[in-house]
This record gives sequence, structure tokens and C-alpha cells, in this order.
Amino acid sequence: MEPQLKKRRLDLDLYGQQRSLGNLPTDLHTDARTVCTALAREASGRGRRIELPQARVDAVDAALRSGGSFDGVAALREAVGGWRRQTRLRADAEGINAYYDASRSDAYTEKLEGPQTALALRCFELTGLDPEKAPFVLDLGASSLATTSMSMIPRVNPAPACI
Repeated sequence: MEPQLKKRRLDLDLYGQQRSLGNLPTDLHTDARTVCTALAREASGRGRRIELPQARVDAVDAALRSGGSFDGVAALREAVGGWRRQTRLRADAEGINAYYDASRSDAYTEKLEGPQTALALRCFELTGLDPEKAPFVLDLGASSLATTSMSMIPRVNPAPACI
């Protein structure tokens, strides 16, 4: 009599969405996750290549075929490639605005505020302009307003027309 394998549903967060691989033996979950990570790296062309021994890949392939949501690793590869293509946004203004939503923009601004402020102060210093005379400075940044906000620091004292 063959022992019963314990199976459990395996869901992964891939490309910002929960993806179900189906009910797989729990002892193969780690290998299935590794295969998915390897396929995602393959689809993006980024990251170090991950290789499992062929016997382990074959076990994941068999598990996907018997209780999974895919007809083997080849079908999973196609799905991962399709999911990646779906996440690639158009390179027009609408696509860029969809990518840089308010929360992503706020996170970038928060992370880069210190370096942008230091860079802007250094630029003011290098121009040789006298901040007491309130020089006109045009900020052609990427609209995070970190540099412009920094220019409101009292020691810079920008003219109202500059803001």
C-alpha cells in the first residue's frame, strides 16, 4: 500500500497578484516555489539563474500534472511569461501615470528626499548665486517636488515667483 501524500493548496504572490499552483504535495512546495522564481527570472531576463536537479524539477512537473492548475512545468512557464507581459505597462503618459500612483510616488519621495535635498543645496552652492538676492531658479525635476520644497528652506529665501 502506497503512503498518502499530504497535499495543500500552494498560492504565490507573483507580479503583484496571488497565483494558485493548485493542490500540491507539501514536501514539494519549496521546490515549486523555486521553479516559479526561476521561471519569473527567466521571463524578466533578470537575476541569477536558478537550477534544481532534474529529478526535483520532474517531481514538480508530475505534481502540477496530477493536482496542480497547470499541465506541467512547460505550461507554468507559458503562464509566468504571460503574467509578466500583462504587468508591462505602455510607455505613454497613461501607462506611466498608472505605474507612478500616489503611494509609489510618496514612497520614492520619502526615500529620496534626503539625497535630493543635499544635491539641490550643492547645486545652489555651485551656481554661485547669492541666496539673499532671491535668484530665480527653475526646477525641471520629475515632479516629486522634493527639490522645490527644499528651496523653501529659509536660508535659500526664494522669491514668490520662483515657487
